[in-house]
Amino acid sequence: MLAFTFFAVLGNPLSGAAARKLIWNFNDTLRNTLGGQYNVFGRSPSWARTYLDPRVHLPNTRHALRVTAHRAAEGFCGIWFDFYPASSAPPRTLDASRFRYLSFWIKGTHSAWDFDIKLVDERGEQNEDSLSTRSLDTFTSRGITTKWQKVSVPFSDFPEVDPGSLVRFVLLFNTPGDYKFYLDDITLTTHRGAAHALTASHQQESEALSRSAFQVRSLPNAMWVWKTDELFTDPREPDRLFQFCKQMGVQTLYLSLDLQLTTTGRPGRLRKGNLYRRLLERAHRHGLRVEALAGSPEWAVTRYHDRALAVIRIVAKFNRQVSKQARFDGVHFDVEPYVLIGFEDPTLRRRLLKDYLAMVAACEKEAQHEGLGLSCDVPWWFFPTSAAARAEMTVNFAGKNETVGEHLLDLLPSVTIMDYRNEADGAAGIIAFGEPALAAAVERGKKIVVGLETSAEREKAVDFVVALPQEMFRQSVEQAGLYGERSFDGYSLYALNDGGHVFVGLGPPFRGAPQPTKSLQRALEDLRQALGAEGGKFEVHPLLKEAQQAVARDPEWTGFSQYRLTPPGHHGSIFGFQAIHRTAPMITFHGLGRKVFEEESQSAAEWLARSPAFKALAFHYYDSLRALMATP
Repeated sequence: MLAFTFFAVLGNPLSGAAARKLIWNFNDTLRNTLGGQYNVFGRSPSWARTYLDPRVHLPNTRHALRVTAHRAAEGFCGIWFDFYPASSAPPRTLDASRFRYLSFWIKGTHSAWDFDIKLVDERGEQNEDSLSTRSLDTFTSRGITTKWQKVSVPFSDFPEVDPGSLVRFVLLFNTPGDYKFYLDDITLTTHRGAAHALTASHQQESEALSRSAFQVRSLPNAMWVWKTDELFTDPREPDRLFQFCKQMGVQTLYLSLDLQLTTTGRPGRLRKGNLYRRLLERAHRHGLRVEALAGSPEWAVTRYHDRALAVIRIVAKFNRQVSKQARFDGVHFDVEPYVLIGFEDPTLRRRLLKDYLAMVAACEKEAQHEGLGLSCDVPWWFFPTSAAARAEMTVNFAGKNETVGEHLLDLLPSVTIMDYRNEADGAAGIIAFGEPALAAAVERGKKIVVGLETSAEREKAVDFVVALPQEMFRQSVEQAGLYGERSFDGYSLYALNDGGHVFVGLGPPFRGAPQPTKSLQRALEDLRQALGAEGGKFEVHPLLKEAQQAVARDPEWTGFSQYRLTPPGHHGSIFGFQAIHRTAPMITFHGLGRKVFEEESQSAAEWLARSPAFKALAFHYYDSLRALMATP
């Protein structure tokens, strides 16, 4: 009876009275029935978030889309809903000309909130900001209430929009304030239908869990542990770690190694071997697996492969010298070649990636010889889907033309993707970014661990003094011997690409490199000389506007300021600019609180677990996650 009553309200598509086309019900996929996606947008300090809520939804569905937003006096925010995939080639539009309304169900947490609605057609997409909007209150008699109600938006209220070529619809939060409401069952209809709320019995049913909740803690999750000093010096700290692992469902630790690697061909060693032995014994008694964590970006370059191989041999030697209970269960590499400055050039990038794959292949062979398993951290974008992105990430290796991610799955039984976003759903969320890796793993019978970020690096001031034209970048970097480097004169090396030029600069002293023996000013002048910026070549000054725009576009950068630099012994001033490098806010849960993290990780795991290739979540990293879980 409930189902019959419900369909009578919406209009039965099988009856002749009204035609109805379902677009979104948020049940079985993040995409709509046409393949389109949705996502939030905004500019700080305004923001919007979505969440696929399994607890509040219509009676015949399993999720509703919960929307929360904060519209400040500055910035903007909203949500777009594409009818067809944005990647469709050629672009597709929805012919809704036989329908008269866009309808959806909505409820709030209390009676409040009005927002604007915009329809976008193929012609209007060229100048979307000029299209008119309509207030939600136009289509409801009481606004958003605490009960589910159907809203029907007539196409006739948007005379400049052609229903025969719809691209998307947009919700805009233009009035300052805080918003929280739920959306469900987005449809196209020929009849308005009754714009009434569900009955009390329907309300009760829609807010009950329709199935047992998916539990993140039931997964064999993993966690990075970078800082080991307290684990070795405070006798209480290991028990805190093990208890926290139990709380978070962590069954595998990626435990950082304190290594002494040499450049003389000697094998190097593991410092504090006895302390690692005792910690491993205790971890295994608590049922934990422990993988030896190591890596540095330059290991991807051929001349540094011996350092990666040395780690495999050091771990193998350690395992031979201790009891089975005190051995590492495998090796886990965190080698990120895209941090190297050469990655900014397409040709150098391809060479770096090929070198990187050769390193992984050699280390996997050595690990197998030593009876060790090997896994790696990789970014989610090593598994691209668009033709352009696939072309950038495709490498010819071992006789195959595949993306870097696909090659890695050919080499290894499992990889951990750094799927660093702070929202589970949406076109740019954890689930959508994890799906390509899972699909590639399914094809190969491999497994994927999905990593989530909870930390934020300290902001770093970076001084840029060279602007290399894109076509000159590779030559200059190779001549300077910086192709596979991430430091110069002991300072961190950074690049910022505006599409036409690559700005090169230096940041704080690089951890792991010898301490600088020169001042930053002297090092910046040396960098200019090394890259051929002499006699007025490659000056930043004529490109300050482009540099400022590049900083504004990139969420990893903020705080642009220009300056003059007069290095010791230099005649005249050098113009440069400073920008602040930071962790992009959308990639980390840092500062969002325990509740947000638990909801989003739960949602991500629930949807990702539908793939047989999904193994578990991995949390980066212990200290930051523990701090996050201590907040509301």
